[in-house]
Amino acid sequence: MQSIYRDGSNLVREALEKNLVDELVLSWIPVVLGSGIRLFEEGLSPSRWRLGHSRSFQSGIVQASYRNAHFTEPHAECVGNQA
Repeated sequence: MQSIYRDGSNLVREALEKNLVDELVLSWIPVVLGSGIRLFEEGLSPSRWRLGHSRSFQSGIVQASYRNAHFTEPHAECVGNQA
């Protein structure tokens, strides 16, 4: 597994569009800016994510890890073959 960190990158959008991302780690910093760059641009296809874990820090930062449901749910062809 490889981790990629890019802030506001077209690379991340393209990987999400092609369903190549298995985990997202999002961090929230408790500062209200009033404006800014969207996390996900309009037009990105919907996808399902499941919360893996979350944690908060004394500084107020909250971090959550989400797993792509595509990678965590059994595929339809495998469901009948489970022991």
